[in-house]
Amino acid sequence: MRIAQEATIVSPEFVERREFYRIAYEKPVRFKEFVKGGSSGVVEAVSKNISQCGILFVSKSFPKISSVIWINLPMKELSICKEIESRVLTVKNGILGRVVRVEEIPGSNSYSVGVCFVKKGDSDAGTMEEKIRKSLSSQS
Repeated sequence: MRIAQEATIVSPEFVERREFYRIAYEKPVRFKEFVKGGSSGVVEAVSKNISQCGILFVSKSFPKISSVIWINLPMKELSICKEIESRVLTVKNGILGRVVRVEEIPGSNSYSVGVCFVKKGDSDAGTMEEKIRKSLSSQS
């Protein structure tokens, strides 16, 4: 089952170019940010939507753009997760992703965080997986 979409014209000025549909998914998630020289503690957040390529969540924490994060998702709840798991790096019951967007939500002291999942075939996937696996093991 592949949940893909064609380019959709919503208005004359807007063409949807996403390859995969987003599915509304509002559940608690936890994530841990990895930056050069260290990592954050585990941070609580709430997901907003998910696709085969990434996730959008809301957090009070401000992760850096391009940082790598480990996201703990309740994979058994999502039917889309079988397709996600076949494509992305998973480490210790979590998915590895890269922060691609962070926007402040006005008046809320929170941030909307867009994450692109790290794919198994990405050039730095093996090295990234090894480092994060070691880091998560040493902090368990």
